[in-house]
Amino acid sequence: MKKIFATIVLALAAVVFVGCQSQSQQSTTTSGSDSEKAINVITSTDVYSDIVSEITQGTSANVTPIISGSSADPHHFEPTANDAKKITNADLIVENGLGYDSWFEKLVKSTDTKAQKISIATDIGQLKDGDNEHIWYDVSLMKKFVETTTQKLIEIDSANQATYEKNAQAYLKKFDTLTAKIDDVKSHLSDANKKVNVSEPVADYLLQQIGFEINNKHFEQAIAEETDPSAQDIAQMQKDFESKTVSFFVYNTQSHSPLADQMADKAKAANLPILEVTETKPNDTSYIDWMTDVVDHISKLMN
Repeated sequence: MKKIFATIVLALAAVVFVGCQSQSQQSTTTSGSDSEKAINVITSTDVYSDIVSEITQGTSANVTPIISGSSADPHHFEPTANDAKKITNADLIVENGLGYDSWFEKLVKSTDTKAQKISIATDIGQLKDGDNEHIWYDVSLMKKFVETTTQKLIEIDSANQATYEKNAQAYLKKFDTLTAKIDDVKSHLSDANKKVNVSEPVADYLLQQIGFEINNKHFEQAIAEETDPSAQDIAQMQKDFESKTVSFFVYNTQSHSPLADQMADKAKAANLPILEVTETKPNDTSYIDWMTDVVDHISKLMN
């Protein structure tokens, strides 16, 4: 009797073990399936990862920038082997284009990635070599980027289509609010105060969207190309500051140009207002909040 009982117990134990093992295997498969659904989006900078993350929130998508933080310099960035691995495993990659993040393009070509790609400047903006590369200051282009990215994400991960579309609609409303603020500032612009001098063409797209005219194009282009502006251009800028021919001086605080720094000092000495801008997104600040702060600052300078 004891032998029969022992045999029954062993048989039941075997059934339980097999059942648990089967359940464990099923759980592992499900977990693996969920993992496969988690798409990977790699962007060159955190400006674009911030925008994409607004669309993917609520899904398991992983959105990762190669460059993150306001101290990084996208012009001279050196990617690592780990960065190449991220590209290889990506489902969607996003770059600025126009040579701003040329290292990213080289990194992509060095891998065998099968990821879909968005080059914002050329694919969406239809811009060409030689055009201003600081395209994130073009709010209307960034709005189109949201729309294009949403469609790309749906192509890659149709299971989350409803979430992507819902997030995009909510996010685009924030763009509408920002655009309305830009239009309001533009409505207060007059011929008497629409000229500005700039240290380099960082915020030109936004300034021009508001209606400002860049008064010192030769100087800003020389600084952007890391060449020396002419003595005539420098002298003219100083006259503009002293005569208040321009409303304010737009100064990139992340500039690597001693001459641009000197011109900022000249503007201060002439008591000319200065609009300080940055090339990279401030830490712990969203793209929308960043652009809103810049527009608010411009509005204050005009008043």
